[in-house]
Amino acid sequence: MAQREMARERARVLAKLKLKYGQKRDEIQSKRRERYFAHKMGLFTRSHQPRLQRLSLAYILN
Repeated sequence: MAQREMARERARVLAKLKLKYGQKRDEIQSKRRERYFAHKMGLFTRSHQPRLQRLSLAYILN
């Protein structure tokens, strides 16, 4: 009986940890993806029209 309860407790703790680290991983991946697309669209280039780029980004996103 006690063994079953311990197993249940262990499963619960593991599930909680998985949830926590899964969310963290998703956050990191989404940030990475955003950065990738920003580079792809050329937002990090050293240009003389950063304002123009910002406007075009706003246009793309909206």
